[in-house]
Amino acid sequence: MRSKLKTNRDFNGVNDKLYFLVKEYIELIGVDRITQNLIEVQQVIEYLKNRKFNKYADVGLSFSGSLWLYANLLCSETANVWGIDIRVMNSTATIIKDTLKKKGQSVKLIQGDSKYIGKQLKEKFDLVHIDAQHGYGDVSEDFFIYYNKLIKNGVIILHDTLLQQGCIQFRKELEKTHNIITFSSGEERTMGVSVVIKEEK
Repeated sequence: MRSKLKTNRDFNGVNDKLYFLVKEYIELIGVDRITQNLIEVQQVIEYLKNRKFNKYADVGLSFSGSLWLYANLLCSETANVWGIDIRVMNSTATIIKDTLKKKGQSVKLIQGDSKYIGKQLKEKFDLVHIDAQHGYGDVSEDFFIYYNKLIKNGVIILHDTLLQQGCIQFRKELEKTHNIITFSSGEERTMGVSVVIKEEK
């Protein structure tokens, strides 16, 4: 049974699994909300529901909400997870890292420029979430760097593709060249989450 959370988040339409993950996050971090649009997150999860990922990179951590949600909802119990940010929020990210580790996942936090880090990484990923800088040049460069790090049929999730102007512009360009689907909560100020699958060639 759902208890009332001390948060301004509206949980209407959100399934129980997502609700309890947000509840756990709020209690772990000691905040009153999670910044992700939960309807959009749920739409992404449902779209990818038959997939379980083993190598996940979260690019742009902020308070690690997306790292927490996608690691729990889309990744295997023994997945390897990377969190990358120009400024790692040590207290928050470390709590998330330690909690995911207790659940069986391995989490590595890397502080630095996402583009530089991406070029240096030797790993290949099957899931990448990008929510770093939102300017057109930044989001497009991040996308192509990490797209080249994806295995075939790997997935990139792009955030703010209906909100931030640079992300909107880049999404519209991607729609001409890639198989991309964009999810919206339908709210007046929806963020927008787009999913791109690296197709077999």
